[in-house]
Amino acid sequence: MILKKDDRITLYCKGADSTIYPRLNPKCAELQQITTRHLSVCMICLMLISLVVVVVVVVVVMLVVVVVVEVVVVVVVVMLVVVVVVVEVVGAAAAIYVM
Repeated sequence: MILKKDDRITLYCKGADSTIYPRLNPKCAELQQITTRHLSVCMICLMLISLVVVVVVVVVVMLVVVVVVEVVVVVVVVMLVVVVVVVEVVGAAAAIYVM
């Protein structure tokens, strides 16, 4: 609470609007409506920010999964190529040995 030089009182409170509003002077009704709209806009902004954070996290997780899957596929392909080369080399060695 701040008492200004012109004897006006300014009250700053967090999360106490439902307690403070009934105690306000009826002359403050317009200010109360403006404040309520501002609080509503702030709540919507917070919800949108939360939604964006969730979407970003999901996209990052999906990208990580895609990269991991691609790495696994590359490893499997390399292993198959190695197996084919080994089979060819062993086959060629066996053919030479038989001769």
